[in-house]
Amino acid sequence: GIRKQQQPRLLSFAAKEWHETKKPAWSPRTADIARTSMDHLLPVLGKKLLVDIEARDISKYQKARLAEAASGRTVNIEVGVLRQIMRKYGAWARIQSDVKMLPERQDAGRALSAEEESALLLECGRSRSRILLPFVVLALETGARFNTVRTLQWRNIDFANRCLQF
Repeated sequence: GIRKQQQPRLLSFAAKEWHETKKPAWSPRTADIARTSMDHLLPVLGKKLLVDIEARDISKYQKARLAEAASGRTVNIEVGVLRQIMRKYGAWARIQSDVKMLPERQDAGRALSAEEESALLLECGRSRSRILLPFVVLALETGARFNTVRTLQWRNIDFANRCLQF
């Protein structure tokens, strides 16, 4: 009943194995986010054994990424990927209390002024793309996000009652 202890793994090998096991369950966008995160993590920490990664290494990584003008949210996603990899191999628990996530912006953006909205609509109307103006008008009028508008189908539109259902 004694389990054989796993050999220490390099982060680069553990990350590749983790990504391959998770990828089938993910959407393509989630897989891209994980791959991009690993593209930033591995050059810095990839040659370290998982058991040798310390909270100070992560803090140093966070500071370096911020110096490269990455947002707090982006760096937190990258550290989240590292956390998932380390959890899979039982290496996260010993450092988790010492790792601090970065503050993230909580504002959702800002409203366009009337002048900005007019200029946007004017330029959309001048565009060679026939779908751009209706797309932008729909987004402005409903406040819907890009993918919500992009994936709308005719069955979402009730012409009789002049309604649109998301």
